[in-house]
Amino acid sequence: MGPEYPGRLLAGVMVMASADMARRISADVLQINVLQSLISALEADRDAGVDLAADMVPVGRYTQMATKLRAAARGRRPLTDRAGEAGR
Repeated sequence: MGPEYPGRLLAGVMVMASADMARRISADVLQINVLQSLISALEADRDAGVDLAADMVPVGRYTQMATKLRAAARGRRPLTDRAGEAGR
């Protein structure tokens, strides 16, 4: 059994918006190691970080949100909270 942690653990997915961001995060945050394959993918396609993050979100409403984020990132449609209302 590993070390005990008395606090709450919040898991999350960080979207790498660019190769520069991925390099900076990897260099400055010791607990995060961004793979070179992701950095290379980001150099070729800026949406690679969004695509990877969306693929990591497993089920339900999170998958729905990831689909909306992916569409918005590609400029297909704006994010909305309610039908016909632009996201804030």
